[in-house]
Amino acid sequence: MNRILFLLLVLTLIAGCTSQKNDDPDRPAELIFDVDSELLGEQVHLEDQGVRFNPPREWGHISGDVFDEAIQQLENNQLDHEPFSIQPIRMFLHPQNGSTLIVSEITTTKLLPGTGEIMKAFRTVLKERFNDTDVLETIFLKDEIQFHQYLVQSQDKVNFKFLFTNTADDLLQVDYIVPRSVYLSESKAIESSIGSIHLLTK
Repeated sequence: MNRILFLLLVLTLIAGCTSQKNDDPDRPAELIFDVDSELLGEQVHLEDQGVRFNPPREWGHISGDVFDEAIQQLENNQLDHEPFSIQPIRMFLHPQNGSTLIVSEITTTKLLPGTGEIMKAFRTVLKERFNDTDVLETIFLKDEIQFHQYLVQSQDKVNFKFLFTNTADDLLQVDYIVPRSVYLSESKAIESSIGSIHLLTK
């Protein structure tokens, strides 16, 4: 994907967002998302992970054997030398177009001093798996949560990864994986879902 198309995708995703004035040049911009509750499903509380959110309305919860099989496929893609493990907790799927939402917890398999080092290792792994031009990163704040957003793309899919920590400093990852052919039609629901992410006090 060229840079112009990337910018179009990002602008489409955050078209309803506004940015608050920021007087600190080292502080990421705070985005305010325009959440359309009509595009969202029921709210999900993950007490152990300290987060609540709403999936897009038509993206149904996956459980049982289908969830176990999906987890196995994700685990097969993780390499032994990677310094962290990604453990899916919840998964949602659009039954017609295959769009997927995955909420995961990231745990370290090696001693890494702090979240910053984990983020650096995560970025390195992504760039090992994909060409540098295929992984683009930005950082923003939403309701005082600092999100690291990574855009990972293939010929047929767009994957937005959002990494953030909860109040206990556990690292969480939320993936929206959408076929290119339906990205524009799903972008508003994705934006609303991102805007619904809030932390719980653990």
